[in-house]
Amino acid sequence: MKKNNKYVLPSNHKRVVSVTARLLERELNEIENLIKNNSGNITRKINRTLTDEQRDKIKNLIEQSRSENEKMFHNFNLEAEKLNEHQIIYSKVSYLITILTDSTSKGLKGYGKLDKELAHTLDESIKGLIDNFTAMESILTGKPSAS
Repeated sequence: MKKNNKYVLPSNHKRVVSVTARLLERELNEIENLIKNNSGNITRKINRTLTDEQRDKIKNLIEQSRSENEKMFHNFNLEAEKLNEHQIIYSKVSYLITILTDSTSKGLKGYGKLDKELAHTLDESIKGLIDNFTAMESILTGKPSAS
């Protein structure tokens, strides 16, 4: 069925296709970032195996796919995901504080005992990171941080 030059999907179908369009956009962005980013990261090294010609062809197909996805999104009047910046950042910050806390010498006791000096050095490194994320949490909640 068509209404106002847009196709009308039943709500269940519209919801699924909306999620598909969002996932497609996110994955295309990730592939494009991988293709364009030659520097890598500290914790992740990518072995470059594609030729420049392959990269260029993939970039072109990404742009075509983006265009088709955008056309589908508008033609079927799909729903954009509505996110709150504060909630996204707060959940990531809380998650990272938990991960970091679990990575202190105390959190790692189940993996075996660490030498005291090594445990202290590790804890100091982790503490600095926890302090940074606790400060972010404080900014987000408007409450002063405990550290």
